[in-house]
Amino acid sequence: MEALIYTRLIAVAANVYPGKAPLGFFQPAVIYNRVTTTPNSNLDDDDDTGTVRFQIDVYDESLFTAQAQARSIRSALKSWSAGTISHTSFRDEMVMIDETTSTSLFRIKLVFDIVGII
Repeated sequence: MEALIYTRLIAVAANVYPGKAPLGFFQPAVIYNRVTTTPNSNLDDDDDTGTVRFQIDVYDESLFTAQAQARSIRSALKSWSAGTISHTSFRDEMVMIDETTSTSLFRIKLVFDIVGII
């Protein structure tokens, strides 16, 4: 599932990092993480499907650049399916300021639920 998400993100964002960005990363930076995994409950058999919640963070010094990148990601992932992913749903967006680097960055947090083989 992560490989499909990476492929989709890299199509709309140049600087995509799974888990964390390296030191000296380029902006806008897109960092994605699996937050939760909820397997489907099926009494008949044991299948490998479920819902995975992903958090995708966009970082940039410019609020407008971060927002534009977040819009591109939202459009690319909203109601998307491919391979082992049967459906995606956009859940939440939050705008924050991140001051953990030497330069303050705007951070747009996007949350998606992705249904498929987990």
